[in-house]
Amino acid sequence: MNRRELQNIALYMIPFGVKNILPLITLPIFTHYISAGDFGLYALCVFFGTICSGLINLGLPSVFERTFFEIDYENRKDLLWTTQLSVLSIFLITAIVTHFFSQSIASVFFNNESLSKFLLLGLVYVTIRSLNFYFLLYFKNDENVKNYTIVTLIESTLSISLSLILVVFYTKGIRGFILGQCLGVGITFISIFLYLFFPYINHFDIDLLKKQLRLSLPLTPRTFFGVINTQFDRYMLNLLSSLGGVGIYDISQKLANTSFMFLTAISNIFSPNVFKKFFSNSMEERNSVGKYLTPFFYLYIFFPLFVGIFSYEILVILTSESFHKGAPIVSLLSILYAFYFFGKQPQLLHAKKTGLISIITLMSIIMNIGFNIPLIHYYGIYGAAIATTLSGIITNLISIYYSQKHTPIFWERKVYVLMSFLIISILMVIALNHYNIAYKSLLFVKLILITIYIGLGIKYNYLSLNKIKDKFKTQ
Repeated sequence: MNRRELQNIALYMIPFGVKNILPLITLPIFTHYISAGDFGLYALCVFFGTICSGLINLGLPSVFERTFFEIDYENRKDLLWTTQLSVLSIFLITAIVTHFFSQSIASVFFNNESLSKFLLLGLVYVTIRSLNFYFLLYFKNDENVKNYTIVTLIESTLSISLSLILVVFYTKGIRGFILGQCLGVGITFISIFLYLFFPYINHFDIDLLKKQLRLSLPLTPRTFFGVINTQFDRYMLNLLSSLGGVGIYDISQKLANTSFMFLTAISNIFSPNVFKKFFSNSMEERNSVGKYLTPFFYLYIFFPLFVGIFSYEILVILTSESFHKGAPIVSLLSILYAFYFFGKQPQLLHAKKTGLISIITLMSIIMNIGFNIPLIHYYGIYGAAIATTLSGIITNLISIYYSQKHTPIFWERKVYVLMSFLIISILMVIALNHYNIAYKSLLFVKLILITIYIGLGIKYNYLSLNKIKDKFKTQ
């Protein structure tokens, strides 16, 4: 990593910290006022919003980033304008339909009529958040870390603050929790939209939209199936278990998901450079992607390793006792999120294999359903975690195979060592906890595992202060 990358990592950690630390430190407050069953309602309305938002966006988020680097600099704001107006138009139509048919949707698809009051809120929250994501992509690819940080801080701070006010001071319960997040993302969208586009002189480029849609439409099934794949466990828990189980699972998944949020933060640093290397005319540059990514991989893996090993301690600190049984769920899902580092690499997208991406995603959802139904039936919330982890890992391995076939990355041996260490460590902790090992002994094992990982960083020279200082001196 060069000096600029180190500085950008530090800057990107600010929004990552706020976006994750604020929800974590306020989680004890929310779990005091909101029951596990109500969190289950929240998870289901977000599930509905995520499915609709995935269809509304027509696969454009993935293609937007690729198109950004293909077109001239002066056309990039027109790209953002065109993409957002297209998505916003479809969203408004979907919101009207949801408003009039919410009762039927809640009854037919979720077998829960009380959910009808929250479906529209879930749709608004997720879709407006996806529109804000285009702003973040635009600033990230433009290497405008300052604006990226500002947008993230505004969105996160407003969403949490307004939710807290509505839940704690106005006692609005789960409705206030969702409404606060809707207001937060909505105010952010309006503010950044006016900041970027006023006065409205940007051109709606229909040809540019068609160019994007030719690549993105084959991704729409992948987006739809991908959403179902990542959210299906909650849906099945609602049908086969209970809303309380959905709530516990959702909170556990959110804690594990902090690893993916960290990956998203550091990918803001490496993904633009990976695209540049893929598009380089130099074979040496294209072949250097694996070596370039290894330090980022070491940095990232520490996060799911820590969360997976100390899942019980994190839940005890942040949630009420009824949520503590989710510790094995957090640990298992942390293994899955570790694999997502490979899925973040745009190999198939660079090769324009968007149809293949959708096929792989369809295979994933079939596996997920096949695993979830029997495992949830026999093991409840833990079965959902096992099924999601197994299907996710298998899908990632299939995706890696085809990614390497079409746009190979020459991964270093260190990557396989670090990944193996994470899997073995987390499974060991789960097993020791299952057999009721004394807590002091288990804590000692956890600390030893973290120490070994730090030792690997020193061995691979990723934690050398002298090396970092030398890099700063050479800039």
